[in-house]
Amino acid sequence: MSFVTDAFKAVHAAFQELNSQVSTLPAVRPAMMKLFNEIVKLEAELKRKEQQPAPSGKETETHRRLENAKSIIAEKNLEKLLDFAVDSLIRMTGADRGFLASLSDDGNLELYAARSISSGEIEDPNSQISKTILRETLAAGTIRQVQSGEDGFQYLSIMNLNIGSVLSFPISDDGKPVAILYLDRKTGNKPFDSSKNQELMEFCQMLAPKLRQLKIMNELETRAAEEPETEFVFPGVTGQSGVFRDIIKMTKRVSVTDASVLILGESGTGKELIARAIHDNSKRKTGPFIAVNCSAIPAELIESELFGYEKGAFTGANARKPGKFELADKGTIFLDEIGDLSLDLQSKFLRVLQSRQLDILGGKQPLPLDVRVIAATNRNLKLMAESQKFREDLYYRLNVVSLTLPPLRSRRTDIPVLVHYFIEKIRARMGETPYLITDEALDVLINYKWPGNIRELENVIERGMILCENYRIERRDLPPEILEDAPPAPTSEGLNFEDLVSDFKQELIAKALHKANGNKSLAAQMLGISRNYFHQLLNKQA
Repeated sequence: MSFVTDAFKAVHAAFQELNSQVSTLPAVRPAMMKLFNEIVKLEAELKRKEQQPAPSGKETETHRRLENAKSIIAEKNLEKLLDFAVDSLIRMTGADRGFLASLSDDGNLELYAARSISSGEIEDPNSQISKTILRETLAAGTIRQVQSGEDGFQYLSIMNLNIGSVLSFPISDDGKPVAILYLDRKTGNKPFDSSKNQELMEFCQMLAPKLRQLKIMNELETRAAEEPETEFVFPGVTGQSGVFRDIIKMTKRVSVTDASVLILGESGTGKELIARAIHDNSKRKTGPFIAVNCSAIPAELIESELFGYEKGAFTGANARKPGKFELADKGTIFLDEIGDLSLDLQSKFLRVLQSRQLDILGGKQPLPLDVRVIAATNRNLKLMAESQKFREDLYYRLNVVSLTLPPLRSRRTDIPVLVHYFIEKIRARMGETPYLITDEALDVLINYKWPGNIRELENVIERGMILCENYRIERRDLPPEILEDAPPAPTSEGLNFEDLVSDFKQELIAKALHKANGNKSLAAQMLGISRNYFHQLLNKQA
């Protein structure tokens, strides 16, 4: 019984996944349920038959049917499903060739998949395929089997092509044609075995709803590709690693909602960039984006900075000042380092989130507030809430959707992409000639641990561009703390061309000066170079 258990666990898992995928397509769900019911029937039959030992060395018919069912329900790619179906049906019936297609009212065939027959043969106006048989099959709605040489045989195209027998079958779901199956055998081969018709019908009944589902999905994808796609803007957010793509995918999903977002990650991982990307791609993108670093504002000022105050609210309040929340109305407020807020301010912040109203210091009436909140922290707010250092109710109010940004050391494959992005960004600001970075310097950056993450990398690149010569960032242009952790620079055995040439020039200068007893003019003459160029080489050596 282990085979039954394992097989049906796999089938059920595949069905559940597919079922969730089509939750937004109501027309497909009944078809999927119908397919799963067929699988359940097979399960019961297989359990009964497994009580009897299977023939030695042979696959039982029910096992084969179950494997077909598993393959059909688990396949997510339409093209692969069609290929599997044609191969399986040809193997099942012993046909010489065959295809799956659709037939329009005007007689045009749309080929889905074929074996041993080309699309040109099928679509040729003088078709080698009898479209009459296909039309009759669709009209009858059942298996159509034609044998050459039978009394009353009227299909001249089949006789002329040396075809002995034809089998066609309509594949329908809830009475709607999804495709039509065509199989044939050459003259001289045995006719199709009608005892296989039941298995053929069962296979096609399982295939129909899945085929219909994937066709609908394909049509939607084609329609979406033809429609102008909503452009997602992510300025400053770049990378190509799998973990980075996952973050971008989640960011896109979050952007189209109005839910609160909690962004977690170490300092310098780009939390504000992601927050701004969420805002720029949301329905609030025409509204303000207000960023507040909660840890950078003195404790005695942060309440008035966030909530604002009226004139005369306290000594020195000579004019009304709107707070950050009010400035973000109809837009987004980004609260960085939210974990640094005091418990008292957390309570006031929670009231704003719950009531959607703003109590201004010295104000008489609360102001209605329409703002989306994105918060970020490098702390573990859940542990802080458990230890009562952060309000638990505020934590759950903020943590509707959370995004965890990985540290740069966890996405090293993105470092070359980020390096070249920062070089171009800084070069545009400096208005300089294009810069390059050597492979040796890039290898050092890739292998560094980056405690300051992306922010530190940008600073390192800017430093290198300022200090480098000839617009070329080399290993020696990197900060000492990075070089300390780097492996030793390659020796001459590494065949660094520029270093070898430089070393050779210095060696020649030293020998020439020695032979000329320190006379620079004579040394230059001995080397066959001008005195000015000799002095340039000496200055580089110094």
